[in-house]
Amino acid sequence: MALVWSSMALVYVFVVIISWCPFKVVYSIWWKMMIEKQLEKQGFHGPPYKLLYGNIKDMKFFNENNDQPRAMKTSHDISPLLDPFLHNTVANYGDKFVTWFGTTPRVTITDPKLIREIMSNKSGDFLKPRNSFIDLLVTGVASYHGEKWAKHRKIINPAFHIDKLKVLFHVFCHKLLPFTLKLVIFRFLPTRTNRRMFNIYKQIRSLLRSMIEKREKVIAMVDDDSGKDNLLDLLLKSSHAQVEASKNLKSGLTIEDVIDECKLFYFAGQETTENLLTWTLVVLSMHKNWQDRAREEVLQAIGSNTPSFDDLSSLKIVSFRIPFLCVSFLLLGLCSDEGLWLQPSPFKLVSSFSLGSTCKVLRLYPPVPSILRCTKMKAELGDLVIPAGVHISLPFYLIHHDPKLWGEDALEFNPERFSEGIPKASKDQTSYFPFGWGPRTCIGQNFALLEAKYAIVAIPQKFWFELSPLYVHAPWKSPTLRPKFGAQIILNKF
Repeated sequence: MALVWSSMALVYVFVVIISWCPFKVVYSIWWKMMIEKQLEKQGFHGPPYKLLYGNIKDMKFFNENNDQPRAMKTSHDISPLLDPFLHNTVANYGDKFVTWFGTTPRVTITDPKLIREIMSNKSGDFLKPRNSFIDLLVTGVASYHGEKWAKHRKIINPAFHIDKLKVLFHVFCHKLLPFTLKLVIFRFLPTRTNRRMFNIYKQIRSLLRSMIEKREKVIAMVDDDSGKDNLLDLLLKSSHAQVEASKNLKSGLTIEDVIDECKLFYFAGQETTENLLTWTLVVLSMHKNWQDRAREEVLQAIGSNTPSFDDLSSLKIVSFRIPFLCVSFLLLGLCSDEGLWLQPSPFKLVSSFSLGSTCKVLRLYPPVPSILRCTKMKAELGDLVIPAGVHISLPFYLIHHDPKLWGEDALEFNPERFSEGIPKASKDQTSYFPFGWGPRTCIGQNFALLEAKYAIVAIPQKFWFELSPLYVHAPWKSPTLRPKFGAQIILNKF
């Protein structure tokens, strides 16, 4: 009798699956037609949709044709290299179009005003799509939403205040000059075996847990002022302070929360800062005149001395308000959410050159060239109505290279463009999104900018550099912006 019931259950499951598959196909076709009609009414057009595949085959075709290294001019017009399919779509359909990633519609927004609206939205209309692979590698504050995001942000924020970073300055300065940092985790990360991936995931968490538990014990044993020169201690103390202030244990971070934040800071901070410094050296190697001006300015100000924190704030100081930029990895949720909004704060930058060159490199080569958001429900965006289930692509690099916003010289490297500050550098005061915008701009922005400024001052002191003949200019999303075939730079010591 049991065997009969088991057989009947299997037959039932089989019938359900067989019935569900055609229903799913029919529903997908109907839903696609409905979404396409709504978007077309609002002026969104794009490449023809192919059943179930969407435009994936077209994307693959364009990317494969661009996959091999070949000699190219070292132009800052990176759009044809970075995303050939998107570049071709813009050429054919303008700056307002829809493409299909399988059965998922993806609209591309290039209007800075609409991008600011998306990233400043605090009602949760535009969320970051979930990616289980990314979540396995890195979670933390960047991937949270709602109250959990607000809680983590509030606790972590004090650890990245500029006064705290001043204490850390001597630590990361001595680690920075070997600027070709390697992401050890990525070096051993498997790409073919899920089992190995999970083993590495467990090892990372185990190592971090052991480290955190040791620091917890030390902090509990010593006075409040000791052990304050590393980010882990600052994070743990900030969590303890939040618990004491609220008299509620749940208001602090658990060990698992701290592990997630440590992984996030390691991946995001190292990857993005490394790429920023790499592109800065590449660009200065392309433009020897600006490299010479940087060296001359630094040598006149501090000679061959090791730059201190105060030196970085005393070289032809340019003071203005700089929005909290975000050191976000692919992985980061740069968009809006309900909760805290950190207002821009006064921040003194190294010098007119350092400010200009850093901003200029970030404009031409943003660490995160584009991000995705999605609508869980129908959402209004300016005069548009975006249906539920639509992905929204925000290609920052297209906006940063747009002549309508930056002038006919948009693709030229000219640090003096930013001599009067970021708001006056373009025709639209806020069309500069190297690391995001809005309430979820990254908490580690000061740390990244401080590292970058130190490198711009310290490296030209000791070296002049040039591109190797082996260098192939091929910017690549992986998922941050990096040189696809490496950055072969020849360093020449004085």
